[in-house]
Amino acid sequence: MSERVVDRAGRGEWTEPGAFEVAPGVHRLPLPLPMDGLRAVNVYVVETDDGLVLIDGGWAIPESRKAFDAGLKQLGYTVRDIRRFLVTHMHRDHYTQASVVGREVGAHVALGIGDKATMDLMHSDALNEDPNLDRLRSAGAEELYDGWRAMMPSGRPSMDDYGMPDEWLDRESLREWMCPRPVRVLDVTVEAHVGGVVRFDLDDSGTRVLITGQFLAIDRPRQLRFTWANSNWPDPTTESVVKVDFAPVGDDETLMSIEHSLLPPEEFESFHSGWTLTFEQLAAALGDR
Repeated sequence: MSERVVDRAGRGEWTEPGAFEVAPGVHRLPLPLPMDGLRAVNVYVVETDDGLVLIDGGWAIPESRKAFDAGLKQLGYTVRDIRRFLVTHMHRDHYTQASVVGREVGAHVALGIGDKATMDLMHSDALNEDPNLDRLRSAGAEELYDGWRAMMPSGRPSMDDYGMPDEWLDRESLREWMCPRPVRVLDVTVEAHVGGVVRFDLDDSGTRVLITGQFLAIDRPRQLRFTWANSNWPDPTTESVVKVDFAPVGDDETLMSIEHSLLPPEEFESFHSGWTLTFEQLAAALGDR
């Protein structure tokens, strides 16, 4: 690894380009925002044993990409070392470069579930006009309406920089449907990358049960495969394997099928009925959204 920049964040002009250490293994990259009064946006680089995890990605424009690549180079890295983007929200200066770079190098892009409705609208064929225009018109701001319409492109803008994320960060929703009731999910850990941890802490009628596993394969959007072990099995070190396949059915439906192999023989019947009930709970949860 090459020599690193070790200046602390906040020292001097915060918009100056570079790589600034804010904590051991964590660095701040200020990226430019031309035509914006803020002038820059911070992207954070977190070093892990598996590669780099970035908090936000910056705006997908040439000026930002140049500073982005230069900052990583100062730390001894390139975009090929990025494994994951955790994007705080979908504004262009936080999301678009994460989307572009993630697609370029195969890095996983995660976005909070709170932005899903907006992303769905942006990708919908039903959206044929900037929704801001309708808001301005409804508010009676005719002068602003005319100015906005003259400034913005008349056609539908390209969504090339706004690809859908690989993961919606909605860990808590798993509590609603994962594991058959009356079993309760107390806590969830899902690290959605190959080698990442899968863990469910359960309350089964007063008995604490721990389910642990590790992702073996993630082939978006077709398949998930992970190991599965139960702390209440006769041999809690026994590892089974769960494979979940997704196949499109028609224009707007997906067939999800599951195969749970290497189960202890005495668990076959219990897990068959358990997965059936879990799927019913998932269908109900999706129907409520």
